[in-house]
Amino acid sequence: MAPRFDTASSLLQPTGHHTPIRLPLLKATMLPAPHSPQSRKLARIRSCLQTVATLLETNHAYLPIFLRLEQELEAERLKQDAIARSRKYISS
Repeated sequence: MAPRFDTASSLLQPTGHHTPIRLPLLKATMLPAPHSPQSRKLARIRSCLQTVATLLETNHAYLPIFLRLEQELEAERLKQDAIARSRKYISS
């Protein structure tokens, strides 16, 4: 049976008979300074990956979420690389 999640919680804490997990607080200095919407998106995905990786240590039900976040991170990097390559054609 898949774990249920408390939708009011932003930390994806499973409801039920699980022991609460203490997550590390992220300091502003741990994330890169966001200068563009793309870098903010990357920082947000990395932050989510860190949180879900912590949760994954004690509950393997978070694995699909972790894998999806990794895919989103790679897709965003590919988009940014393609945009950077396209700019070379403009400046030539």
